[in-house]
Amino acid sequence: ENYTSAFVDVTEALRMGNSSASVCKQAALLYLSSATELRNLKKASELAAKAVELLPKDVDCLFAIGLANYRSSARQESLENCERALVEIDKPANTSNAHAASLLLCALAQSQLGQAEASLQSYNSAMAWLGERAAIDDLYHLLEEARETLGVDDVQFNHQKSPGRDSEESTSGSIDDENFIAQ
Repeated sequence: ENYTSAFVDVTEALRMGNSSASVCKQAALLYLSSATELRNLKKASELAAKAVELLPKDVDCLFAIGLANYRSSARQESLENCERALVEIDKPANTSNAHAASLLLCALAQSQLGQAEASLQSYNSAMAWLGERAAIDDLYHLLEEARETLGVDDVQFNHQKSPGRDSEESTSGSIDDENFIAQ
């Protein structure tokens, strides 16, 4: 229900001529969601590319195009965009999960490109970053995909709920939540 509502909102904004980087990024992430029958990799890639064109150094836009590349089997482009996102992240000041999300996506792309050692290094860096924080719910699905793809089982990072969350899934309705984009 949240996906459908968010999808209606961003597609209406696009229809009304609002093609800001934020709207394009949000629409791209929704098109990438496997939680909806509206998944469209081509449209997601176009919108994410437009977002990056408008904000070429925005970490979230770079993540969106990286995820669109990865889902479209353009693994090298995915890796390059994730690496660009990591360059843009000010690690000490960063309190979002953008750093860990980019590292996990790097790990997935590296794994698919046969870069096993680099993939595990990226994964371990993401785990170290997440280990300093209380919860991982926004990255739960991406983390699970990385674990499965890389064949790792680090039980100390099993899903922990954020304080105040009643369920495993995010119920905030925010279209910026990353928990739905990684399946």
